[in-house]
Amino acid sequence: MSGTAYDIESFLRILHDNALTNIELSDKNIGDGDVHILCEALVNNDNVTEINLARNKISDVGVSTLAEYLRHNSTLK
Repeated sequence: MSGTAYDIESFLRILHDNALTNIELSDKNIGDGDVHILCEALVNNDNVTEINLARNKISDVGVSTLAEYLRHNSTLK
């Protein structure tokens, strides 16, 4: 995981404890490994409808991971 372990771990706790619908994660230094963790955390979540991942360190690998997840998710826009 990149240098965002605290942010991602905190986010995952909040995600499982609340009914979040919009998640703001822009400018959080999120990398490809973090995207993978995020997608796994969202697999059984039907509440989140929007995630902002702008201006992070996500490469084509992370984008592919996210695209694959979105193919199987009907909740996110």
